[in-house]
Amino acid sequence: MLNCDHDGPVSMMITKMIIDPHAGEIAVGRVFSGRLRKGSELYVSTAGSQKSKVQVLSMMVGPDRIPVEEIAAGNIAAIVGLKNAQAGATVSSVQMEPFEPMVHYSEPVVTLAIEAKHTADLPKLIDVLRNISKADPSIQVDINQETGEHLISGMGELHLEVTLYRIRNDYKVDVQTSEPIVVYRETVDHRGGGPFEGGKSPPNKHNRFYFVVEPLEQGVIDLIKDNKIPQGSKFKDKKSIVDLLQQAGMDREQARGLVAVEGMNVLVDVTKGIQYLDETMELLIEAFTEVMRRGAAGQREGVRCEVLAR
Repeated sequence: MLNCDHDGPVSMMITKMIIDPHAGEIAVGRVFSGRLRKGSELYVSTAGSQKSKVQVLSMMVGPDRIPVEEIAAGNIAAIVGLKNAQAGATVSSVQMEPFEPMVHYSEPVVTLAIEAKHTADLPKLIDVLRNISKADPSIQVDINQETGEHLISGMGELHLEVTLYRIRNDYKVDVQTSEPIVVYRETVDHRGGGPFEGGKSPPNKHNRFYFVVEPLEQGVIDLIKDNKIPQGSKFKDKKSIVDLLQQAGMDREQARGLVAVEGMNVLVDVTKGIQYLDETMELLIEAFTEVMRRGAAGQREGVRCEVLAR
């Protein structure tokens, strides 16, 4: 791939998804290696081991798509037929290590409720919202579990106005919306006075978890923003990550206990001598992820959550 070898295995990164009313989902991206051919079967990193067939192949020239039978490395291709494709996914002829994911640093800040003006258009609106969120990753679509409303969030009022214009004029769905709401989030500015006990005590009085939350070092936040510290709980090279965290100002014991990263927040295990903790760690990670996504502690400045004891 480094040599842009035209005769090597196919390697391509999807940078944009276009929703065409006639062709459907079109994956657009640069070909870094090999030759794309119409009819060939390719792997998509977001679809696992399942292969997808290239049904229509085009070359992007400005805003135009020119149908071709083959595209060599270095060009920008538009492909119809890739299942489960999304922006940031890797397309290849052999299973390979995918490209680093595309990271959007800005978060949606303005939210409004949206509904179809005519009940018969509701199924169509759901499909439209799904397509829009796939084509524009900075648009976030959610459902309020209490009211059943569809919520659409964007970077600002203008961003949402453009999206609503597309829904009404491009997709021909008549909708009505609520007034825009700016969502404010809280975060922590000092180490908590805890620890506090997580959850209810079970009958055996043994399974108790205690947590402490405190602000995360700015150096660690910068590492996460630069994608040097990956999201999730699976770390390929834990030793190098620990070294980076220490250089950024995190205590060595805390760095060695890194368990998970969610947004700009981290979960660390600082327990000592606790047996069988790994058996329940997945549940702790799920709880941490849920709180960081939906709880009051925001992702603005970063939060460190420590598991202290069991």
